[in-house]
Amino acid sequence: MKALGYIFIFLCFFPYIDIINIGTDTQPNALVVAALLLFAIPNKKLNWSILILWILFACSIILAFFSTLSVFDTIKNILNYMSPALIAMAGYNVFKRYKLELPFGLFLTVVLTYFIVGFIQMYIDPGFMTSVLNQGARGIMLAGRGVVSLCPEPAFYGSLCLFFIVFSLIMYKPGQNMIAVPILLVQLIIFSQSATSIFVLIVASLMFLAIQLLRFRLRYILVSLVLFFGIIVLFNQARERLEESRAAILIEEIAKNPSLIAQLDVSAGVRITSTISPYLSARHNAFLPMGMGRYKDFIRQLYQEGAYPGLLNKYIVIEIGRLGGGINMILFHLGFIGLLFPLAIYLAFRKNLNRQNGVYAFLLFLVLLCTQIQLMQAMIGLILAVAMYKRIPGVDEGKFNDRQAV
Repeated sequence: MKALGYIFIFLCFFPYIDIINIGTDTQPNALVVAALLLFAIPNKKLNWSILILWILFACSIILAFFSTLSVFDTIKNILNYMSPALIAMAGYNVFKRYKLELPFGLFLTVVLTYFIVGFIQMYIDPGFMTSVLNQGARGIMLAGRGVVSLCPEPAFYGSLCLFFIVFSLIMYKPGQNMIAVPILLVQLIIFSQSATSIFVLIVASLMFLAIQLLRFRLRYILVSLVLFFGIIVLFNQARERLEESRAAILIEEIAKNPSLIAQLDVSAGVRITSTISPYLSARHNAFLPMGMGRYKDFIRQLYQEGAYPGLLNKYIVIEIGRLGGGINMILFHLGFIGLLFPLAIYLAFRKNLNRQNGVYAFLLFLVLLCTQIQLMQAMIGLILAVAMYKRIPGVDEGKFNDRQAV
């Protein structure tokens, strides 16, 4: 059973590797192995976080009966709701029953694998290893974008780097994080050049600094400011190389006029509209459940009414498709009921919030899940499982096993 557990973790670390060729970006490989694990593990354990995730899955089944999406897209939405519950429960039970070790060296090997593939794509062969992905890869070195490494597109590569940062922060020692996190930041900023992921990192960092200021933790603020100015120096040194990247162009234009953020780039506008869809639902539909398949018509209606001219234009409305994402999708589909999802995340992280790396990981995870991240991305469930396992009574707060401590 331990061998199957390690296969499960491996598939979570490589969620986009195309094995069964079903024609989707995010592969359900970890989901299938998680189901096998839960079937085989006796006396499975539940907690409130996992129970809430299963309740949300049950709500998705009800929504499916009223869905206006195609059968395929409806099934994908149901699997999106199922994935965090199934993978988190499988991971939680595997960690608790079999005490699987995840040495830092193993995790660093995964991080370096993505780094090496991304490096080769950036400087030697843009198509390197893309054959293991669904239909190759999209947007490599196109219109100021970076490379994809072992992901379908640069935005997914950047998001995966952020998921790995969250995982590392709640799993390993500060000294080990000083090795892994910079490697991941290089991949995010230099290789992926994902504007969305860089904005997520900035927003989460600003939220963390605000919390430290409110808590009068000046030491963390000073360290963060030093790191911030260090990043600025590194960015200026690499500016010539990055000045044509999509992220750099957006940052420069937004600095001049923040109100133009959604108009500068159609893709960015679509993602922003998706992110704030719960706010739009709350304002125009009293935060009641909207169901599956109403997003596109809802946004078009707002555009025709002349609402939000600084956000919506005909190009953005044309590009808007099926609502994707994590927290934002659930809150739009389920309205106020969807607030159970961030509650489940909080309950999973709760006992880690007395450590600063846990607070930052929690904020980064929440902000990242407000973007167009498919919930079937296996790292979501794995991160929740690790966060829940860390808070089990009897496990040292400072250690996961005798070799790698948080």
